[in-house]
Parts: sequence; structure tokens; C-alpha cells
Amino acid sequence: MDRGGLRRSTGATEVGAVAKKLRSIVARVFGIRVKDVEPGLGPGDVERWDSLGHLTLVAAVEREFSIRFDEDEILEFTSIQAILSTVERKVGVEGPTTGPTREAEGVV
Repeated sequence: MDRGGLRRSTGATEVGAVAKKLRSIVARVFGIRVKDVEPGLGPGDVERWDSLGHLTLVAAVEREFSIRFDEDEILEFTSIQAILSTVERKVGVEGPTTGPTREAEGVV
């Protein structure tokens, strides 16, 4: 086990666990249904996702995953997908959003 109770691995289970946990955090912070938290969801889609909401979300994600974001990363959080990619990288989970591309692996 590692940060946030997640295993460092490249397995789909861990990738899914990160996404599921992030969706739950977003839903809780903004008072929306988990099923409404989609990868493309961003500040323009959620009434409570203003500057204060953004900082509240960042703090909640940092706390839940036991990670820290730098200023540049926080400014790039324009969607759930952007946040998920950064979280996966920081917790050491390679998934469809952070892992090597099929071309890089020599598979075309």
C-alpha cells in the first residue's frame, strides 16, 4: 500500500480505484452526484466550481491522496481528466491517462 491506500502498480484495478476515489471527492466537494462526475467536467459545468471551490477541491484531493500539487499543476486543472492524470502520475499509477503510448511501446 502507498499514498492514499493505493498500490503502486500499472494494473487496471488501481487505475480504476484512483478514478473512483477522485470522482467521489469531486462529488462531495461540489455537492453533486458521483454519476455526474465525468472526465470532461470542468469549472464552467459546476456552479460551485469557482476560485474558492477550486482551492477546496485541490485541498481535498491532496489530503485524500497524501500528495501535494505545485502552482503550475493547479492552474492546469481545467477538467476532471486533467486532475486525474496528475494524481495518477503522483501516486505512481500508470493508466490510460498517464502510461506510455502504444507507439512508444513499439505497438502500432
